[in-house]
Amino acid sequence: PGILPDDVMTKNERKQVVLLEERSYALQQSIADHLLAGFPDASSVRLIGQTHSVPGQFDVQRGMELSDPRLYQEVPLGNFTRGGQPLTGPASDPAAGTIDSSEDSAEDDQDAVNANERSQS
Repeated sequence: PGILPDDVMTKNERKQVVLLEERSYALQQSIADHLLAGFPDASSVRLIGQTHSVPGQFDVQRGMELSDPRLYQEVPLGNFTRGGQPLTGPASDPAAGTIDSSEDSAEDDQDAVNANERSQS
């Protein structure tokens, strides 16, 4: 969002976009590796970002709180494995060793990791 098409950007602007995308991916992979280090039995992690919109003046005047849930939007960042290895299994199944970085599912994910550990005992 907000990035111009290639035919409108200059060569230097395209280079900047590529550089930012590479840095963003490296940061996301680093976060994924850190999360996976805490769950040795997990094979992958799904990263989900969150954006927070600013309400308009009229919305605020009508009483909209800055913490209104309608102002938040999830942005999927991707599924990551340790060290950037390609996913080899079902990335969406927490019982198969995938953890989700969203706070709402952290408890469920820990339960899935615990269940996985019990089944291997």
